[in-house]
Amino acid sequence: MKQPWQALSIAPVILGAALGADQAAAQEFSAEEISGSMDQSARGWVTEQGQLRSVSQLSDLRPTDWSYQAIRALVERYNCVAGYPDGTFRGNRALTRAEAAALVNACMDTVNDLITAATATAVTDEDLGILQRLQEEFQAELATLRGRVDTLEARTAELETNQFSTTTQIQGEVIFSLNDTLGDNVDGSGPDADNAVFGSRIRLGLSTSFSGEDLLYTRLFAGNVGDRSGQLEYATDTVTGNEVTVRLDDLWYRFPVGDRAEIQVGPMGMELDEITPTTAWEYGGFADFLEGAWTMYDDVSEWAGLGGNYQITETVNIAAAYLSGQGSDEPEFGFFNDDWSAFTQLSLTKDRFQMAVSYLHEYDKDSNDGFFAGLGTLKSQNPFAGADAATLDEVGIGLSYQVTPNFLLSAFGTYAWLKDQVNGDLARSYSAGLGLVFPDLFGEGHEGGFALGINPTIVSNENAIVGTDSSVPLIVDAYFNYRISDAITITPGGFVLLNQGTDASPVGVFALKTTFSF
Repeated sequence: MKQPWQALSIAPVILGAALGADQAAAQEFSAEEISGSMDQSARGWVTEQGQLRSVSQLSDLRPTDWSYQAIRALVERYNCVAGYPDGTFRGNRALTRAEAAALVNACMDTVNDLITAATATAVTDEDLGILQRLQEEFQAELATLRGRVDTLEARTAELETNQFSTTTQIQGEVIFSLNDTLGDNVDGSGPDADNAVFGSRIRLGLSTSFSGEDLLYTRLFAGNVGDRSGQLEYATDTVTGNEVTVRLDDLWYRFPVGDRAEIQVGPMGMELDEITPTTAWEYGGFADFLEGAWTMYDDVSEWAGLGGNYQITETVNIAAAYLSGQGSDEPEFGFFNDDWSAFTQLSLTKDRFQMAVSYLHEYDKDSNDGFFAGLGTLKSQNPFAGADAATLDEVGIGLSYQVTPNFLLSAFGTYAWLKDQVNGDLARSYSAGLGLVFPDLFGEGHEGGFALGINPTIVSNENAIVGTDSSVPLIVDAYFNYRISDAITITPGGFVLLNQGTDASPVGVFALKTTFSF
């Protein structure tokens, strides 16, 4: 090929650089990147020094260079070549055929515009001959570019036609959990729960936004184990077997109010850890006992309510909520006469440190249900030995600190005052936890964790029938998330419960859990 053709083959490099190359070093550009910006180049590219109107603006191009005249024509006559932002041309850089085809296409568009505008005299016969030869030379590449554009348009049209919704996204999670245990049931009853079980859980969430800032959330649940992935049910011998239940698990709507506040309201699935921007306790526990022991945020998936939070400063947030129990939709009880709770939290987030101070008031019309059902010791779950109404006032503090990118330290403590509203008996309880989390343990994407905690325990009680716990109940929990891919995680882990009841021996639950996310 002759020298003018060689000059044309070098020119697209300059255009590619003007579209976003690093000024310090040249790099290869794809044909799609080049062709995507050819319309701009054909009309004159604006660099940091201004629009390139003269070849003299290219500091490293001299009149004695063999390509000078060809480049000058492309710059000054057809305006379809540009320089780097530093005013250089860098003509020695290698060029692909696809890049050359993209530049030829841009120059041809300029010529066509000139002809349409009745300025065909500006195009010489020699130039038209060159363009014809270029078109023939790169005919295959130009056809390929056109084919790619047609394919992309067809695929885009197909996606728009078959998309689920323009406002809703679907998220799914499927869990297979194989569990086995050592020891008696938590309540000390027999027979020993020492047989392996294989459970599952499915959650499908629909996230809908109407403005881009609000969120309508709907979640369906199905499975033969409950919300705690089978470990808690297994330890308390309440696995439902193969009787799969399907229910609406969450239904709520969240929307912003101004720049700093947001409100959340819903008839089902109002959980405090979703209303508050941070719970400070950030241990990804295996059994969820410790998450529940931080009782401020125990899952109450059936409850309705109203809540919100306000960002006071960049680091300080205040949140509050009112939740109503299962009778919220029954006229016999209503939204204000069933079990209910009121909550407030002040949280601080500063760099790698988080802290939350919380207060919870809860009313239970039947204390047999228990404030700490399935979480605390047997005495804490029914501290007054009857069906009387009771109240709970609880304060708590949670802390979390990202010591290093691969080590997170969390801790929490709570103290609660309980009262029998009929007999006037008082009781007190506390709980605590310390968790260590190791992100990217043994490789990127994996995670390990270890925790030691005290689930809710009665330390004083005026009810002589129930009394207090004679020893401190302990939980030791460990897990390891092995991420096979972004969608599949395998989690071996287990926990040991100590001193959960008067006659209960230690219980150890070990499981292998596989989580599929989509």
